[in-house]
Amino acid sequence: MPVTLPIADDPTVRREVRHLLTAHRRPIVLLTLAHTAAVAAGLVAPWLLGVLVDRVAGGRQAAQVDRLALGIAASVLAQAVTRWIASRMAFVLGEDVFHELRSTFTDRVLGLPLSAVERTSTGDIASRTTHDIETVADFVRIGIPEVMTGTLSVLLSLTAAFVVDWKLALCCLLGLPVIVTATRWFTRRARPAFATELATYSTVNASVIETVQGASVVEGLGIRAPRREKMALSAREARDAQLVPLRLRTRWFPLVQLGYQLPVLCVVLVGGLLAARGGASVGQVASVSMFLTLLVDPLDDLVYWWGDLQMSRAAFARIAGVGLIPSDRGDKDVELGDGRVVLREVSFAYDRGIDVLSGVNLDIAAGERICVVGASGAGKSTLALLVAGVYAPSVGTVTLDGHAPHELTSHALRDQVVMVTQEDHVFAGTVYENMLLGREEASRQQVTDALSSVGAQGWSAELPDGLDTVVGDGGHELAPAQAQQLALARLILKDPKVIVLDEATSMFDGSQRREADSGLAGLLAGRTVISIAHRLDSARTADRVVMLDEGRVIETGDHQELLDRQGRYAALWRAWENNQSTPLDI
Repeated sequence: MPVTLPIADDPTVRREVRHLLTAHRRPIVLLTLAHTAAVAAGLVAPWLLGVLVDRVAGGRQAAQVDRLALGIAASVLAQAVTRWIASRMAFVLGEDVFHELRSTFTDRVLGLPLSAVERTSTGDIASRTTHDIETVADFVRIGIPEVMTGTLSVLLSLTAAFVVDWKLALCCLLGLPVIVTATRWFTRRARPAFATELATYSTVNASVIETVQGASVVEGLGIRAPRREKMALSAREARDAQLVPLRLRTRWFPLVQLGYQLPVLCVVLVGGLLAARGGASVGQVASVSMFLTLLVDPLDDLVYWWGDLQMSRAAFARIAGVGLIPSDRGDKDVELGDGRVVLREVSFAYDRGIDVLSGVNLDIAAGERICVVGASGAGKSTLALLVAGVYAPSVGTVTLDGHAPHELTSHALRDQVVMVTQEDHVFAGTVYENMLLGREEASRQQVTDALSSVGAQGWSAELPDGLDTVVGDGGHELAPAQAQQLALARLILKDPKVIVLDEATSMFDGSQRREADSGLAGLLAGRTVISIAHRLDSARTADRVVMLDEGRVIETGDHQELLDRQGRYAALWRAWENNQSTPLDI
Protein backbone atom coordinates (compact mmCIF):
# COMPACT_ATOMS: atom_id res chain seq x y z
CA MET A 1 0.00 0.00 0.00
CA PRO A 2 1.42 3.45 -0.91
CA VAL A 3 2.69 5.59 1.94
CA THR A 4 3.04 9.36 2.25
CA LEU A 5 6.29 11.24 2.57
CA PRO A 6 7.14 12.79 5.97
CA ILE A 7 5.89 16.21 7.03
CA ALA A 8 8.38 18.49 8.77
CA ASP A 9 7.68 19.51 12.37
CA ASP A 10 7.74 23.11 13.66
CA PRO A 11 11.47 23.21 14.60
CA THR A 12 12.43 21.89 11.16
CA VAL A 13 10.20 24.43 9.42
CA ARG A 14 11.70 27.27 11.46
CA ARG A 15 15.22 26.05 10.68
CA GLU A 16 14.48 25.88 6.95
CA VAL A 17 12.93 29.37 6.97
CA ARG A 18 15.91 30.80 8.87
CA HIS A 19 18.22 29.28 6.28
CA LEU A 20 16.30 30.95 3.46
CA LEU A 21 16.22 34.32 5.23
CA THR A 22 19.91 34.17 6.14
CA ALA A 23 20.85 33.38 2.55
CA HIS A 24 19.07 36.57 1.43
CA ARG A 25 19.93 38.80 4.40
CA ARG A 26 21.21 41.80 2.41
CA PRO A 27 18.25 42.18 0.01
CA ILE A 28 15.84 41.67 2.93
CA VAL A 29 17.48 44.53 4.86
CA LEU A 30 17.37 46.79 1.79
CA LEU A 31 13.75 45.88 1.16
CA THR A 32 12.85 46.65 4.77
CA LEU A 33 14.49 50.08 4.47
CA ALA A 34 12.65 50.76 1.21
CA HIS A 35 9.28 49.80 2.72
CA THR A 36 10.05 51.87 5.83
CA ALA A 37 10.75 54.89 3.64
CA ALA A 38 7.52 54.33 1.69
CA VAL A 39 5.42 54.01 4.84
CA ALA A 40 7.11 57.00 6.49
CA ALA A 41 6.48 59.12 3.41
CA GLY A 42 2.82 58.10 3.55
CA LEU A 43 2.54 59.30 7.17
CA VAL A 44 3.78 62.80 6.41
CA ALA A 45 0.56 63.81 4.66
CA PRO A 46 -1.79 63.07 7.62
CA TRP A 47 0.56 64.90 9.98
CA LEU A 48 0.78 67.95 7.70
CA LEU A 49 -2.99 67.83 7.24
CA GLY A 50 -3.44 68.13 10.99
CA VAL A 51 -1.03 71.06 11.10
CA LEU A 52 -2.92 72.61 8.19
CA VAL A 53 -6.24 72.32 10.05
CA ASP A 54 -4.77 74.05 13.11
CA ARG A 55 -3.18 76.81 10.96
CA VAL A 56 -6.44 77.50 9.14
CA ALA A 57 -8.36 77.46 12.42
CA GLY A 58 -5.81 79.90 13.82
CA GLY A 59 -6.24 82.30 10.90
CA ARG A 60 -2.66 81.97 9.57
CA GLN A 61 -1.61 83.55 6.29
CA ALA A 62 -2.35 81.92 2.95
CA ALA A 63 1.38 81.56 2.18
CA GLN A 64 1.84 79.19 5.11
CA VAL A 65 -1.17 77.20 4.00
CA ASP A 66 0.25 76.96 0.48
CA ARG A 67 3.57 75.69 1.78
CA LEU A 68 1.81 73.01 3.81
CA ALA A 69 -0.24 71.98 0.76
CA LEU A 70 2.96 71.68 -1.30
CA GLY A 71 4.48 69.58 1.48
CA ILE A 72 1.48 67.25 1.38
CA ALA A 73 1.80 66.91 -2.40
CA ALA A 74 5.54 66.23 -2.11
CA SER A 75 4.97 63.53 0.51
CA VAL A 76 2.40 61.81 -1.70
CA LEU A 77 4.88 61.87 -4.62
CA ALA A 78 7.69 60.56 -2.40
CA GLN A 79 5.45 57.75 -1.18
CA ALA A 80 4.61 56.75 -4.76
CA VAL A 81 8.28 56.65 -5.80
CA THR A 82 9.51 54.75 -2.74
CA ARG A 83 6.59 52.31 -2.96
CA TRP A 84 7.46 51.59 -6.63
CA ILE A 85 11.09 50.96 -5.68
CA ALA A 86 10.07 48.72 -2.78
CA SER A 87 7.63 46.76 -4.97
CA ARG A 88 10.31 46.17 -7.59
CA MET A 89 12.79 45.00 -4.95
CA ALA A 90 10.14 42.74 -3.40
CA PHE A 91 9.40 41.12 -6.75
CA VAL A 92 13.08 40.37 -7.41
CA LEU A 93 13.61 39.04 -3.87
CA GLY A 94 10.49 36.88 -4.10
CA GLU A 95 11.67 35.29 -7.35
CA ASP A 96 15.17 34.68 -5.94
CA VAL A 97 13.80 33.02 -2.80
CA PHE A 98 11.34 30.96 -4.83
CA HIS A 99 14.12 29.89 -7.22
CA GLU A 100 16.22 28.64 -4.31
CA LEU A 101 13.25 26.89 -2.72
CA ARG A 102 12.29 25.18 -5.97
CA SER A 103 15.88 24.18 -6.78
CA THR A 104 16.42 22.73 -3.30
CA PHE A 105 13.15 20.82 -3.48
CA THR A 106 13.99 19.44 -6.94
CA ASP A 107 17.41 18.28 -5.73
CA ARG A 108 15.79 16.55 -2.75
CA VAL A 109 13.16 14.82 -4.86
CA LEU A 110 15.78 13.60 -7.32
CA GLY A 111 17.90 12.44 -4.38
CA LEU A 112 15.15 10.31 -2.85
CA PRO A 113 16.08 6.64 -2.55
CA LEU A 114 14.31 4.54 -5.16
CA SER A 115 12.81 2.42 -2.38
CA ALA A 116 11.11 5.54 -0.95
CA VAL A 117 9.84 6.62 -4.36
CA GLU A 118 8.38 3.18 -5.07
CA ARG A 119 6.53 3.10 -1.72
CA THR A 120 5.19 6.64 -2.04
CA SER A 121 1.92 7.54 -3.71
CA THR A 122 2.43 9.24 -7.06
CA GLY A 123 -0.24 11.72 -6.06
CA ASP A 124 1.70 12.71 -2.92
CA ILE A 125 4.87 13.52 -4.88
CA ALA A 126 2.90 15.29 -7.63
CA SER A 127 0.92 17.35 -5.10
CA ARG A 128 4.04 18.52 -3.29
CA THR A 129 5.78 19.30 -6.58
CA THR A 130 2.90 21.35 -7.97
CA HIS A 131 0.24 22.61 -5.54
CA ASP A 132 2.44 22.92 -2.44
CA ILE A 133 5.25 24.67 -4.33
CA GLU A 134 2.79 27.10 -5.94
CA THR A 135 1.12 27.81 -2.57
CA VAL A 136 4.45 28.78 -1.02
CA ALA A 137 5.47 30.64 -4.19
CA ASP A 138 2.39 32.88 -4.03
CA PHE A 139 3.15 33.78 -0.44
CA VAL A 140 6.84 34.40 -1.17
CA ARG A 141 6.15 36.56 -4.21
CA ILE A 142 3.19 38.57 -2.91
CA GLY A 143 2.48 37.72 0.71
CA ILE A 144 5.87 38.51 2.25
CA PRO A 145 6.05 42.04 0.74
CA GLU A 146 2.43 42.69 1.73
CA VAL A 147 3.02 41.47 5.29
CA MET A 148 6.19 43.53 5.54
CA THR A 149 4.41 46.66 4.29
CA GLY A 150 1.39 46.06 6.51
CA THR A 151 3.48 45.46 9.64
CA LEU A 152 5.59 48.57 9.07
CA SER A 153 2.48 50.64 8.32
CA VAL A 154 0.84 49.56 11.57
CA LEU A 155 3.94 50.14 13.71
CA LEU A 156 4.85 53.52 12.20
CA SER A 157 1.24 54.73 12.18
CA LEU A 158 0.88 53.89 15.88
CA THR A 159 4.22 55.55 16.62
CA ALA A 160 3.13 58.68 14.75
CA ALA A 161 -0.17 58.70 16.64
CA PHE A 162 1.67 58.59 20.00
CA VAL A 163 3.96 61.41 18.86
CA VAL A 164 0.97 63.60 17.96
CA ASP A 165 -1.07 62.88 21.12
CA TRP A 166 -0.45 59.97 23.44
CA LYS A 167 -3.90 60.16 25.04
CA LEU A 168 -5.66 59.73 21.72
CA ALA A 169 -3.13 57.10 20.66
CA LEU A 170 -4.13 54.91 23.60
CA CYS A 171 -7.51 54.52 21.91
CA CYS A 172 -5.69 52.83 19.04
CA LEU A 173 -4.86 49.91 21.32
CA LEU A 174 -8.48 49.32 22.33
CA GLY A 175 -9.04 46.55 19.81
CA LEU A 176 -5.73 44.77 20.44
CA PRO A 177 -7.10 42.19 22.95
CA VAL A 178 -9.90 41.27 20.54
CA ILE A 179 -7.50 40.87 17.60
CA VAL A 180 -4.93 38.83 19.55
CA THR A 181 -7.51 36.50 21.14
CA ALA A 182 -9.35 35.87 17.86
CA THR A 183 -6.13 35.29 15.93
CA ARG A 184 -4.77 32.81 18.48
CA TRP A 185 -8.07 30.92 18.30
CA PHE A 186 -7.91 30.82 14.51
CA THR A 187 -4.22 29.82 14.30
CA ARG A 188 -4.54 26.84 16.64
CA ARG A 189 -7.34 25.39 14.52
CA ALA A 190 -6.20 26.51 11.08
CA ARG A 191 -2.84 24.71 10.99
CA PRO A 192 -4.18 21.14 11.25
CA ALA A 193 -7.12 22.06 9.01
CA PHE A 194 -4.83 23.30 6.22
CA ALA A 195 -2.56 20.26 6.62
CA THR A 196 -5.57 17.98 6.14
CA GLU A 197 -6.71 19.99 3.11
CA LEU A 198 -3.31 19.67 1.42
CA ALA A 199 -3.22 15.93 2.11
CA THR A 200 -6.53 15.47 0.28
CA TYR A 201 -5.02 17.06 -2.84
CA SER A 202 -2.57 14.16 -2.93
CA THR A 203 -5.49 11.73 -3.05
CA VAL A 204 -7.15 13.69 -5.85
CA ASN A 205 -3.92 13.78 -7.85
CA ALA A 206 -3.34 10.06 -7.33
CA SER A 207 -6.84 9.22 -8.59
CA VAL A 208 -6.46 11.36 -11.70
CA ILE A 209 -2.90 10.22 -12.49
CA GLU A 210 -3.76 6.54 -12.06
CA THR A 211 -6.78 6.88 -14.34
CA VAL A 212 -4.90 8.80 -17.04
CA GLN A 213 -1.87 6.51 -16.99
CA GLY A 214 -4.10 3.45 -17.10
CA ALA A 215 -6.50 4.87 -19.70
CA SER A 216 -6.13 1.88 -22.01
CA VAL A 217 -6.85 -0.52 -19.13
CA VAL A 218 -9.85 1.55 -18.01
CA GLU A 219 -11.24 1.48 -21.54
CA GLY A 220 -10.41 -2.17 -22.12
CA LEU A 221 -12.06 -3.39 -18.92
CA GLY A 222 -14.96 -0.98 -19.17
CA ILE A 223 -14.37 0.45 -15.69
CA ARG A 224 -15.03 4.12 -16.42
CA ALA A 225 -17.85 4.27 -13.89
CA PRO A 226 -15.83 2.90 -10.92
CA ARG A 227 -12.89 5.19 -11.76
CA ARG A 228 -15.23 8.16 -12.12
CA GLU A 229 -16.77 7.37 -8.74
CA LYS A 230 -13.33 7.06 -7.14
CA MET A 231 -12.27 10.45 -8.50
CA ALA A 232 -15.58 11.99 -7.44
CA LEU A 233 -15.13 10.58 -3.93
CA SER A 234 -11.62 12.04 -3.60
CA ALA A 235 -12.91 15.37 -4.96
CA ARG A 236 -15.70 15.42 -2.35
CA GLU A 237 -13.19 14.68 0.40
CA ALA A 238 -11.05 17.58 -0.82
CA ARG A 239 -14.09 19.87 -0.89
CA ASP A 240 -15.06 18.91 2.66
CA ALA A 241 -11.49 19.53 3.81
CA GLN A 242 -11.51 22.97 2.17
CA LEU A 243 -14.71 23.94 3.97
CA VAL A 244 -13.14 23.55 7.43
CA PRO A 245 -10.62 26.44 7.17
CA LEU A 246 -13.24 28.45 5.25
CA ARG A 247 -15.62 28.19 8.21
CA LEU A 248 -12.81 29.20 10.54
CA ARG A 249 -12.14 32.31 8.43
CA THR A 250 -15.82 33.32 8.46
CA ARG A 251 -15.75 33.36 12.27
CA TRP A 252 -12.33 34.96 12.57
CA PHE A 253 -12.69 37.82 10.06
CA PRO A 254 -15.64 39.60 11.74
CA LEU A 255 -13.94 39.51 15.16
CA VAL A 256 -10.69 40.93 13.81
CA GLN A 257 -12.50 43.64 11.84
CA LEU A 258 -14.38 44.59 15.00
CA GLY A 259 -11.01 44.82 16.73
CA TYR A 260 -9.64 47.45 14.38
CA GLN A 261 -12.88 49.41 13.91
CA LEU A 262 -13.39 50.01 17.65
CA PRO A 263 -10.35 52.34 17.94
CA VAL A 264 -11.73 54.62 15.20
CA LEU A 265 -14.96 55.11 17.13
CA CYS A 266 -13.01 55.67 20.35
CA VAL A 267 -10.74 58.33 18.80
CA VAL A 268 -13.69 60.25 17.37
CA LEU A 269 -15.58 60.23 20.69
CA VAL A 270 -12.60 60.86 22.99
CA GLY A 271 -11.04 63.30 20.54
CA GLY A 272 -14.23 65.32 20.40
CA LEU A 273 -14.37 65.53 24.20
CA LEU A 274 -10.67 66.49 24.47
CA ALA A 275 -10.99 69.12 21.75
CA ALA A 276 -14.07 70.60 23.44
CA ARG A 277 -12.22 70.86 26.75
CA GLY A 278 -8.93 72.06 25.29
CA GLY A 279 -7.10 68.80 25.94
CA ALA A 280 -6.24 68.40 22.25
CA SER A 281 -6.45 70.53 19.14
CA VAL A 282 -8.78 69.81 16.26
CA GLY A 283 -5.70 69.24 14.09
CA GLN A 284 -4.35 66.60 16.48
CA VAL A 285 -7.68 64.78 16.47
CA ALA A 286 -7.74 64.95 12.67
CA SER A 287 -4.16 63.63 12.40
CA VAL A 288 -4.74 60.68 14.74
CA SER A 289 -8.02 59.91 12.97
CA MET A 290 -6.17 59.90 9.64
CA PHE A 291 -3.48 57.62 11.06
CA LEU A 292 -6.19 55.22 12.20
CA THR A 293 -7.80 55.37 8.77
CA LEU A 294 -4.43 54.46 7.28
CA LEU A 295 -4.36 51.40 9.55
CA VAL A 296 -7.48 49.84 8.03
CA ASP A 297 -6.02 48.64 4.72
CA PRO A 298 -2.74 47.32 6.23
CA LEU A 299 -4.69 45.47 8.92
CA ASP A 300 -6.99 44.02 6.27
CA ASP A 301 -3.92 42.84 4.36
CA LEU A 302 -2.37 41.35 7.49
CA VAL A 303 -5.57 39.50 8.33
CA TYR A 304 -5.85 38.13 4.80
CA TRP A 305 -2.21 37.06 4.58
CA TRP A 306 -2.18 35.62 8.10
CA GLY A 307 -4.73 33.08 6.93
CA ASP A 308 -2.66 32.37 3.82
CA LEU A 309 0.44 32.12 5.99
CA GLN A 310 -1.09 29.15 7.79
CA MET A 311 -1.77 27.45 4.46
CA SER A 312 1.74 28.27 3.22
CA ARG A 313 3.26 27.00 6.44
CA ALA A 314 1.43 23.68 6.04
CA ALA A 315 2.61 23.48 2.41
CA PHE A 316 6.19 24.38 3.40
CA ALA A 317 6.16 21.63 6.04
CA ARG A 318 5.25 19.13 3.31
CA ILE A 319 8.00 20.48 1.03
CA ALA A 320 10.61 20.40 3.80
CA GLY A 321 9.46 16.90 4.76
CA VAL A 322 10.99 15.51 1.56
CA GLY A 323 14.41 16.37 2.97
CA LEU A 324 13.79 14.28 6.09
CA ILE A 325 14.26 11.01 4.22
CA PRO A 326 17.92 10.02 4.59
CA SER A 327 19.88 9.65 1.37
CA ASP A 328 21.09 6.23 0.34
CA ARG A 329 24.19 7.74 -1.24
CA GLY A 330 27.54 8.23 0.46
CA ASP A 331 30.18 10.96 0.24
CA LYS A 332 33.02 9.08 -1.46
CA ASP A 333 33.87 10.78 -4.74
CA VAL A 334 36.42 8.25 -5.96
CA GLU A 335 37.32 6.76 -9.31
CA LEU A 336 36.98 3.01 -9.57
CA GLY A 337 39.86 0.84 -10.65
CA ASP A 338 39.31 -1.75 -13.37
CA GLY A 339 35.75 -2.63 -12.38
CA ARG A 340 35.90 -5.75 -10.23
CA VAL A 341 32.54 -6.65 -8.67
CA VAL A 342 32.30 -8.87 -5.58
CA LEU A 343 29.16 -10.14 -3.81
CA ARG A 344 29.65 -11.83 -0.44
CA GLU A 345 26.80 -13.71 1.29
CA VAL A 346 24.28 -11.32 -0.23
CA SER A 347 20.62 -11.60 0.72
CA PHE A 348 17.89 -9.13 -0.15
CA ALA A 349 14.19 -8.74 0.59
CA TYR A 350 11.79 -6.01 -0.51
CA ASP A 351 10.21 -4.24 2.45
CA ARG A 352 11.34 -6.92 4.92
CA GLY A 353 9.44 -9.62 3.06
CA ILE A 354 10.64 -12.98 1.81
CA ASP A 355 14.24 -13.05 0.59
CA VAL A 356 14.45 -12.58 -3.17
CA LEU A 357 18.18 -13.34 -3.04
CA SER A 358 19.78 -15.57 -0.43
CA GLY A 359 23.46 -16.22 0.28
CA VAL A 360 24.72 -15.13 -3.15
CA ASN A 361 28.50 -15.22 -3.62
CA LEU A 362 30.02 -13.95 -6.86
CA ASP A 363 33.45 -12.65 -7.81
CA ILE A 364 33.28 -10.92 -11.19
CA ALA A 365 36.71 -10.08 -12.53
CA ALA A 366 37.45 -6.73 -14.13
CA GLY A 367 36.57 -6.89 -17.82
CA GLU A 368 34.60 -10.12 -17.43
CA ARG A 369 31.24 -10.48 -19.14
CA ILE A 370 28.78 -12.65 -17.24
CA CYS A 371 25.24 -13.61 -18.14
CA VAL A 372 22.69 -14.24 -15.37
CA VAL A 373 19.92 -16.67 -16.27
CA GLY A 374 17.10 -18.39 -14.44
CA ALA A 375 13.36 -18.86 -14.35
CA SER A 376 11.03 -15.92 -13.87
CA GLY A 377 11.21 -14.77 -10.25
CA ALA A 378 14.65 -16.29 -9.66
CA GLY A 379 16.06 -12.87 -8.63
CA LYS A 380 17.92 -11.90 -11.82
CA SER A 381 16.72 -8.29 -12.02
CA THR A 382 17.17 -7.85 -8.27
CA LEU A 383 20.79 -8.96 -8.59
CA ALA A 384 21.25 -6.37 -11.32
CA LEU A 385 19.78 -3.64 -9.11
CA LEU A 386 22.18 -4.51 -6.27
CA VAL A 387 25.24 -4.45 -8.54
CA ALA A 388 24.12 -1.11 -10.00
CA GLY A 389 23.78 0.33 -6.49
CA VAL A 390 20.06 1.02 -6.82
CA TYR A 391 19.46 -1.01 -3.66
CA ALA A 392 21.76 -2.03 -0.83
CA PRO A 393 21.73 -5.69 0.26
CA SER A 394 19.73 -6.62 3.34
CA VAL A 395 22.57 -8.93 4.40
CA GLY A 396 26.11 -9.25 3.07
CA THR A 397 28.16 -6.89 0.92
CA VAL A 398 28.40 -5.75 -2.67
CA THR A 399 31.65 -3.98 -3.60
CA LEU A 400 32.96 -2.28 -6.72
CA ASP A 401 36.75 -2.32 -6.58
CA GLY A 402 36.46 -2.51 -2.80
CA HIS A 403 33.85 0.27 -2.45
CA ALA A 404 30.23 -0.39 -1.53
CA PRO A 405 27.98 1.35 -4.10
CA HIS A 406 25.98 3.15 -1.41
CA GLU A 407 29.21 4.69 -0.05
CA LEU A 408 29.83 6.54 -3.33
CA THR A 409 28.30 9.85 -4.29
CA SER A 410 25.56 9.65 -6.87
CA HIS A 411 27.82 11.42 -9.38
CA ALA A 412 30.74 9.05 -8.81
CA LEU A 413 28.52 5.96 -9.01
CA ARG A 414 26.57 6.90 -12.12
CA ASP A 415 29.67 8.07 -13.98
CA GLN A 416 31.22 4.63 -13.62
CA VAL A 417 28.33 2.17 -13.22
CA VAL A 418 25.41 2.35 -15.65
CA MET A 419 22.33 0.17 -15.84
CA VAL A 420 20.06 -0.12 -18.90
CA THR A 421 16.79 -1.99 -18.46
CA GLN A 422 14.01 -3.09 -20.77
CA GLU A 423 11.84 -0.28 -19.37
CA ASP A 424 13.48 2.75 -20.97
CA HIS A 425 12.06 6.20 -20.37
CA VAL A 426 12.17 8.83 -23.09
CA PHE A 427 12.37 12.27 -21.48
CA ALA A 428 10.36 15.19 -22.81
CA GLY A 429 12.75 17.13 -25.04
CA THR A 430 14.64 16.72 -28.28
CA VAL A 431 16.48 13.58 -29.29
CA TYR A 432 19.72 15.51 -28.91
CA GLU A 433 18.81 16.60 -25.37
CA ASN A 434 17.96 13.00 -24.47
CA MET A 435 21.38 11.92 -25.72
CA LEU A 436 23.17 14.61 -23.71
CA LEU A 437 22.01 12.81 -20.56
CA GLY A 438 24.75 10.34 -21.41
CA ARG A 439 27.43 12.99 -21.73
CA GLU A 440 26.64 16.69 -21.36
CA GLU A 441 29.53 17.88 -23.53
CA ALA A 442 28.88 15.48 -26.42
CA SER A 443 28.93 17.07 -29.88
CA ARG A 444 26.23 16.48 -32.46
CA GLN A 445 28.64 14.31 -34.43
CA GLN A 446 29.34 12.15 -31.37
CA VAL A 447 25.61 11.79 -30.81
CA THR A 448 25.08 10.80 -34.44
CA ASP A 449 27.92 8.26 -34.25
CA ALA A 450 26.49 6.72 -31.05
CA LEU A 451 23.04 6.37 -32.63
CA SER A 452 24.61 4.80 -35.71
CA SER A 453 26.48 2.29 -33.53
CA VAL A 454 23.20 0.80 -32.31
CA GLY A 455 21.45 0.89 -35.68
CA ALA A 456 19.38 4.00 -34.99
CA GLN A 457 20.84 6.13 -37.78
CA GLY A 458 17.93 5.38 -40.12
CA TRP A 459 14.93 6.41 -38.08
CA SER A 460 16.73 9.25 -36.27
CA ALA A 461 17.64 10.87 -39.61
CA GLU A 462 14.07 10.49 -40.87
CA LEU A 463 12.50 12.32 -37.92
CA PRO A 464 10.74 15.59 -38.86
CA ASP A 465 13.48 17.76 -37.32
CA GLY A 466 16.25 15.18 -37.06
CA LEU A 467 18.05 15.34 -33.72
CA ASP A 468 16.01 18.43 -32.84
CA THR A 469 12.71 16.53 -32.99
CA VAL A 470 10.83 16.76 -29.69
CA VAL A 471 10.10 13.31 -28.27
CA GLY A 472 8.66 12.02 -25.02
CA ASP A 473 5.48 13.31 -23.38
CA GLY A 474 3.59 15.47 -25.87
CA GLY A 475 6.18 14.97 -28.62
CA HIS A 476 6.94 12.48 -31.36
CA GLU A 477 6.25 8.99 -30.03
CA LEU A 478 9.13 6.56 -30.35
CA ALA A 479 8.54 2.85 -30.78
CA PRO A 480 9.70 0.65 -27.85
CA ALA A 481 12.67 -0.64 -29.88
CA GLN A 482 13.67 2.94 -30.76
CA ALA A 483 13.52 3.92 -27.08
CA GLN A 484 15.87 1.04 -26.26
CA GLN A 485 18.24 2.10 -29.04
CA LEU A 486 18.25 5.61 -27.59
CA ALA A 487 19.16 4.21 -24.15
CA LEU A 488 21.98 2.07 -25.57
CA ALA A 489 23.32 5.03 -27.55
CA ARG A 490 23.42 7.03 -24.30
CA LEU A 491 25.36 4.16 -22.78
CA ILE A 492 27.96 4.45 -25.54
CA LEU A 493 28.38 8.16 -24.82
CA LYS A 494 28.65 7.51 -21.08
CA ASP A 495 31.43 4.90 -21.53
CA PRO A 496 31.30 3.50 -17.95
CA LYS A 497 33.58 0.90 -16.37
CA VAL A 498 30.78 -1.39 -15.17
CA ILE A 499 27.73 -2.04 -17.35
CA VAL A 500 24.53 -3.74 -16.18
CA LEU A 501 22.13 -4.79 -18.94
CA ASP A 502 18.73 -6.08 -17.90
CA GLU A 503 17.24 -7.32 -21.18
CA ALA A 504 18.23 -4.02 -22.81
CA THR A 505 17.38 -5.31 -26.31
CA SER A 506 14.14 -7.14 -25.52
CA MET A 507 12.17 -5.08 -28.05
CA PHE A 508 14.63 -5.64 -30.91
CA ASP A 509 14.03 -8.01 -33.77
CA GLY A 510 16.83 -10.33 -34.91
CA SER A 511 18.53 -7.88 -37.28
CA GLN A 512 18.29 -5.00 -34.81
CA ARG A 513 19.80 -7.15 -32.06
CA ARG A 514 22.72 -8.22 -34.25
CA GLU A 515 23.39 -4.62 -35.29
CA ALA A 516 23.24 -3.41 -31.69
CA ASP A 517 25.53 -6.20 -30.50
CA SER A 518 28.03 -5.28 -33.21
CA GLY A 519 27.93 -1.60 -32.25
CA LEU A 520 28.28 -2.36 -28.53
CA ALA A 521 31.16 -4.77 -29.04
CA GLY A 522 33.76 -2.02 -28.92
CA LEU A 523 32.24 -0.48 -25.80
CA LEU A 524 31.90 -3.80 -23.96
CA ALA A 525 35.48 -4.85 -24.66
CA GLY A 526 37.49 -4.44 -21.48
CA ARG A 527 34.42 -3.44 -19.47
CA THR A 528 32.82 -5.46 -16.68
CA VAL A 529 29.41 -6.50 -17.98
CA ILE A 530 26.56 -8.11 -16.05
CA SER A 531 23.85 -9.10 -18.52
CA ILE A 532 20.46 -10.34 -17.37
CA ALA A 533 19.15 -12.78 -19.95
CA HIS A 534 15.49 -13.44 -20.53
CA ARG A 535 16.45 -14.77 -23.96
CA LEU A 536 19.20 -17.35 -23.69
CA ASP A 537 20.94 -16.57 -26.99
CA SER A 538 23.04 -13.89 -25.22
CA ALA A 539 24.38 -16.50 -22.77
CA ARG A 540 26.29 -18.27 -25.53
CA THR A 541 28.82 -15.42 -25.97
CA ALA A 542 29.32 -14.61 -22.27
CA ASP A 543 32.60 -15.37 -20.48
CA ARG A 544 30.59 -16.96 -17.69
CA VAL A 545 26.98 -17.94 -17.11
CA VAL A 546 25.42 -17.68 -13.64
CA MET A 547 22.30 -19.77 -13.07
CA LEU A 548 19.89 -18.53 -10.38
CA ASP A 549 17.07 -20.52 -8.84
CA GLU A 550 14.83 -19.13 -6.08
CA GLY A 551 17.40 -16.48 -5.24
CA ARG A 552 20.42 -18.79 -5.02
CA VAL A 553 23.33 -19.43 -7.37
CA ILE A 554 23.10 -23.08 -8.38
CA GLU A 555 25.48 -23.22 -11.36
CA THR A 556 28.33 -21.16 -12.81
CA GLY A 557 30.58 -21.72 -15.80
CA ASP A 558 30.79 -20.92 -19.50
CA HIS A 559 28.01 -21.92 -21.86
CA GLN A 560 29.59 -25.13 -23.16
CA GLU A 561 30.78 -26.22 -19.74
CA LEU A 562 27.26 -25.95 -18.32
CA LEU A 563 25.80 -27.82 -21.26
CA ASP A 564 28.29 -30.64 -20.69
CA ARG A 565 27.24 -30.89 -17.03
CA GLN A 566 23.70 -31.75 -18.09
CA GLY A 567 22.33 -29.78 -15.14
CA ARG A 568 19.57 -27.18 -14.74
CA TYR A 569 21.10 -24.78 -17.25
CA ALA A 570 21.36 -27.49 -19.91
CA ALA A 571 17.71 -28.37 -19.36
CA LEU A 572 16.71 -24.71 -19.59
CA TRP A 573 18.74 -24.29 -22.76
CA ARG A 574 17.13 -27.30 -24.45
CA ALA A 575 13.67 -26.08 -23.48
CA TRP A 576 14.45 -22.63 -24.85
CA GLU A 577 15.83 -24.01 -28.13
CA ASN A 578 12.72 -26.10 -28.64
CA ASN A 579 10.35 -23.22 -27.86
CA GLN A 580 11.92 -20.12 -29.47
CA SER A 581 8.71 -19.48 -31.37
CA THR A 582 6.91 -19.39 -28.01
CA PRO A 583 9.27 -17.67 -25.50
CA LEU A 584 9.65 -19.33 -22.13
CA ASP A 585 8.80 -17.45 -18.95
CA ILE A 586 12.41 -16.78 -17.96
